[in-house]
Amino acid sequence: MARNGGLLPVRIRLRGRDVTARPDLVGSTDEVERLLGVMATQNPALERFVRIPKSPDGHLDRAKLTAVLEHGFRIVRWRLDNGT
Repeated sequence: MARNGGLLPVRIRLRGRDVTARPDLVGSTDEVERLLGVMATQNPALERFVRIPKSPDGHLDRAKLTAVLEHGFRIVRWRLDNGT
């Protein structure tokens, strides 16, 4: 597939070193919610772009999150290959 739609490893430059990284598409409801929380902590502006409302308990609205995942929303988590 074009442009890494096939999830092939890619070479990236990280901290001045060339390393191989593999994309991991995250689509689990619980893991996506956790990762969005981690990302929003580091970058609060994320919530302006990922417009999933929160329930009164502060968690993402489960029905809305499930709907966006069913429509293909994913988080790409990059994993570095060992030894590179």
